Amino acid sequence: MVYFLSSKHYVHVLLHNFRLHTIKHVRTLCASRTSWNFTDGELLVGPSGYRSMVGTLQYLIIMIPDIVYVVNVVSQYIHVCCTTHLHAVKHIFKYLRGA
Repeated sequence: MVYFLSSKHYVHVLLHNFRLHTIKHVRTLCASRTSWNFTDGELLVGPSGYRSMVGTLQYLIIMIPDIVYVVNVVSQYIHVCCTTHLHAVKHIFKYLRGA
């Protein structure tokens, strides 16, 4: 039995699961001089959504290796996540929409 991993199909399913299927595609992953810290933005009330998004992105780096650095950066804020970190994760999904 042979299994094929389709990153496009998996990203499509993730976009629907996280209700991001209507977002527009962006060409760049992130700004090269972006710096975040623990006090950027307001703290998220329910961080479980952020954590599940980052977890699925960590799984995706196996199939899409060009997102490794950015996923590493957003995963550093898994315990103290703010609105700017959530916007960064959504930006990664915008990039993946067209990948």
